[in-house]
Amino acid sequence: SDLTAQDVKDVVVYLRTFESPPTARRRRVARNPAAAAEGRSLYAQNCAACHGLDGKGARDARGGYAPSLNNAEFLAAADDGFLLATIAIGRPNTQMRPFTKAAGGVADLSAADIRRIVAFIRSWEGAK
Repeated sequence: SDLTAQDVKDVVVYLRTFESPPTARRRRVARNPAAAAEGRSLYAQNCAACHGLDGKGARDARGGYAPSLNNAEFLAAADDGFLLATIAIGRPNTQMRPFTKAAGGVADLSAADIRRIVAFIRSWEGAK
């Protein structure tokens, strides 16, 4: 299927992270308990096998490694546009696959689903 207008916006936001200086306007996912709760289930289904249920990362039997998402440094460094685009289109030259069919992904998450996952990941900010 074709990329939606939202998918294109997410890719553009991701590409703009390479600009110097970065653009002043950044995508920001709504941070609310309802979105985070829905995102928890989606994260468990799509992300936890590699990143762990607690987001602390994991090494698999083949020597692959999924980095920790649940740490203050990562959460401060990665803006929402980066997270949205990474989930949607993956990360080249890594084991992080895309999670949209339009990008040849291993799942077919909608833009709304991906925003919910990011809301859940953001729920770790400030958590001990």
